[in-house]
Amino acid sequence: IILKTEFWTFYNTGSPVRNYHIRFHPNEHIRRFSQLKINQIVDLAHSLKIVFQALDDIKIDKNRNILFNCCPYGYDANFHLFADIIPHEIIGGAEMADDMRVARMLPHIAAKDIRESLEKYLK
Repeated sequence: IILKTEFWTFYNTGSPVRNYHIRFHPNEHIRRFSQLKINQIVDLAHSLKIVFQALDDIKIDKNRNILFNCCPYGYDANFHLFADIIPHEIIGGAEMADDMRVARMLPHIAAKDIRESLEKYLK
């Protein structure tokens, strides 16, 4: 776990798509982004800001994608909203295929780097 707030948990995935790939989810079971309450959105905005500042401080590419995964409409399942922060990496060759992973850093090492960088923003 990288960061846990009142409403959100941020962590490194066990099978990252890129180095420093971060996943996060609301602590409450929520199926869709549209179900978030104002206080959850405010906490998410603050959390994303400090996580991005921490990534900046450890020189992770500033081009990052945030992908939200929600329960599709019409699909009645016990789905839990989650999202990924995926930093851009310059890749080439076979790695450009959609189903190939290019992460070269162990998730626990990336998590340690990010946690250490976050410390000054949590005081």
